[in-house]
Amino acid sequence: MTLPYDQIPEDRRTIGDFAGRLDEHNGVLGVALAQWMARDDTKAESAIRQAANTAMDEIDAMLRELHALRSRLVSEIRASDDASDARADALLFRDRES
Repeated sequence: MTLPYDQIPEDRRTIGDFAGRLDEHNGVLGVALAQWMARDDTKAESAIRQAANTAMDEIDAMLRELHALRSRLVSEIRASDDASDARADALLFRDRES
């Protein structure tokens, strides 16, 4: 069973912010790649070259966001697993005491 959104603790909701930040980068990346794809290689176009730089910058930013998200998710998974292990240990201890 999952909690309704309004019952999710605030500190847990922030992990969802990563997706929004990736969307922002993805929008800029899409525009920059469209400019790059439409380039005319028969002439110099400094704005198009800048679009390629922008695309690379957005990819780098997305990778940083993804690495940060992965790190946070791993930490949360470990904490959740530790809590689950503690509950199981408590149940086993209780059964042994009975």
